[in-house]
Amino acid sequence: MTGSARHHADELMDLMLQAHPVIAWSHLGLSGYDDRMDDLSQEADQAYAARMTAARGRLLALDADHLTAADSITRAAGLSLADGELAEVAVGAVGYSVGPMGQGPAAVLAVASRSTPADAEQAEAYLARTVDYARYLDQHLERLRAGAAAGRPLVTRSRGVALGMVDTYLANRSSDALADLIPPAGWDRATEWSDRLRREVDERVRPALARWRDGVASLPVRPDEHCGMVHLPGGAGDYERLVQRHTTLPVSAEQVHAQGSALVERLQAQMAELGAQLGLTGFDAVRMAVRGSSSGVTPAQLQERSLATLARAETVVPAVFPAPAPPACRVEPMSAHLAVAGMPPHYTPPSQDGSRVGTYWFNDQRPSVGAGWDLEATVFHEAVPGHHLQVSRALAASGLPAVQSLGLVTAYIEGWALYAEELAEELGLYSGPEALLGALAARLARASRLVIDTGIHALGWSREQAIAWFGGATALTDAFVESEVDRCIAHPGQVLGYTVGCVEITRLRDDARARLGASFALPGFHGAVLDSGTLPLPALEAAVEMWVHREGHGA
Repeated sequence: MTGSARHHADELMDLMLQAHPVIAWSHLGLSGYDDRMDDLSQEADQAYAARMTAARGRLLALDADHLTAADSITRAAGLSLADGELAEVAVGAVGYSVGPMGQGPAAVLAVASRSTPADAEQAEAYLARTVDYARYLDQHLERLRAGAAAGRPLVTRSRGVALGMVDTYLANRSSDALADLIPPAGWDRATEWSDRLRREVDERVRPALARWRDGVASLPVRPDEHCGMVHLPGGAGDYERLVQRHTTLPVSAEQVHAQGSALVERLQAQMAELGAQLGLTGFDAVRMAVRGSSSGVTPAQLQERSLATLARAETVVPAVFPAPAPPACRVEPMSAHLAVAGMPPHYTPPSQDGSRVGTYWFNDQRPSVGAGWDLEATVFHEAVPGHHLQVSRALAASGLPAVQSLGLVTAYIEGWALYAEELAEELGLYSGPEALLGALAARLARASRLVIDTGIHALGWSREQAIAWFGGATALTDAFVESEVDRCIAHPGQVLGYTVGCVEITRLRDDARARLGASFALPGFHGAVLDSGTLPLPALEAAVEMWVHREGHGA
């Protein structure tokens, strides 16, 4: 077999980027992909799966016994990418799932909110993508029709949420998230571009969204009582594929459910114990105090507290991470249409060309999660030492294969961000017991999602059953409880990687410390976790093992 592990892994990554230009541009900040949307046709999926299977075979055929340790890690990362993509095609959730994330109108509106053309080339790409929206939305509607015909109808609530989002956009003529973009400064074609953009939105995109809305409204639905995949033909097996796809581990839904249940019990006890220091008796009193802590918070306070928390974290980076330190992270209020829809605080990475900086977006319209006692944990998760530090370090690393420098492994990325919240506690970064309670509440919410996601899709829980359990187990507001349950319904398995990844990173650190003793150094461990890029968890274990071996032998 000819070719290197890097060559074949790069081939797989290129196939993924070509198939998912929205991921390439919106999530990874890559230029050259932002003039089009994904091809959602079944024919495109079949062709993609065939190409991915062939490329996977070429990587798998390499003689593993003759690869270097680094090439073995690259091989594992490439195979995991291929397996995950093939699982997504096989499961075909695009044909029976809608929600505030993922494909369809949600992607169109979310991508628009992240668009700020910096020059004429980016402006023209945005216009070309706008023209492509109609084709994309029509394909999405056809996939949903095909899913319904195959006995996989939409969930009643999920359809209602999606229709409401589209109706809100179509009813708003005074401001338009798709058309009201500011052209590049000083561009001599700015007026012509803005006029054409407005025409394309009015004449192509709005009619396509209306077609999508009317088509989806006419589709059959399944009741919220049967919202889980277990109620679909072949759904139980498909969900098991998604569990392994999002955790990157050979675990079952049953194992994940048990892990989540045990963590929930432990975290609730910790919250009750810490709450007693504030005069709060019992877990219910603690969770209600955390839940109400965002009441009355102003946008100015959100920005001020977020900036102060970020600055505090940045001061300790040199002591616990090897150089280089990440560039500054911007803190900004999110777009109004996302904020009004209840989008929680989130992070978008910098673009590779430097035209877009890493940004932490907070909700200044409907603050709830990430605005009260949990604000500090949210900043640590999304910015430093969480997503911003991890992504910036991966982008700055030279020589990594694309599958590692640009990888999208939920269990690694979100596992690291949740680990960052816990690391902040170890480093004394939380301002007091209230902030610590907020951090524990955030961890509890993630652990609880292991229970509700598997409960819905493997155990057959109804939407109401999931809401009742989740609301009683966590400190989340009623509205956020419902939105998180709806997220799990619409995107099966996606939330599992957070806690599973964090637990694995912590396990690797504890094991390395036990084996190395006095030779263990926290900056070195963090370098081992971060400097091989984004990895599936088994490959991450191999990367940490390489570091432990070097440290243990004094290399």
